[in-house]
Amino acid sequence: MWLWLWNDERVLRFKFWVWTHGRIYDYILGSDCIVSCLDCQTIAKSKQSADKYKEKKMKKNTMFVSMIFVILLVAGFFLIGGNLSSGVSGATIGTVSGDVQIVKMYVKGSQYVFEPSSVRKGTPVRLEADISRMPGCSKSIISSELNIRKTFNSVDNTIDFTPNKAGTFYIACSMNMYKGTLTVLESDGSKSNYVQAPTASGASCGASGGGCGCGG
Repeated sequence: MWLWLWNDERVLRFKFWVWTHGRIYDYILGSDCIVSCLDCQTIAKSKQSADKYKEKKMKKNTMFVSMIFVILLVAGFFLIGGNLSSGVSGATIGTVSGDVQIVKMYVKGSQYVFEPSSVRKGTPVRLEADISRMPGCSKSIISSELNIRKTFNSVDNTIDFTPNKAGTFYIACSMNMYKGTLTVLESDGSKSNYVQAPTASGASCGASGGGCGCGG
């Protein structure tokens, strides 16, 4: 092998000959090739760094979007939960229509059921009876402390009154066989400890001497 070294336009070049298999092969290798190779490596490294930077930036953006989504989800949960809580509170104290608290009533077994079972003192209340679920004398209701006396029918199935004191009060049918309780809260929503004493029981449905007419 022979080696020849020279400077060509500020580029250092190498020329060498190799004798093999009865033939001579000559090669030229310059520093510009080496520099080009180094440049290629530099470009490759720069591209790799850029890719890593893009990947890192994408990860940060993804984390940021995920955090925003979680925050919105939590905020929505509390907002919906607050609305549901408000709905439950309203259903417990009475659905207000204008200035009137609406309470639905019907009979289950031998008991009056009030939905909701609580109203506020000093605010007008309207009892709406479901006649289809109120047999016999259960259509006729009395409450001395709430000043209620009414016989419902298919044409007139409501009664309005304004409770002026807080406590738990009994409402019974005219035969004192169907009974239920309605709670009147204080104006601020607090519950009074007063509970009306129950009245003496009347005849049960179908008992001898009972004039309820429970089936009709």
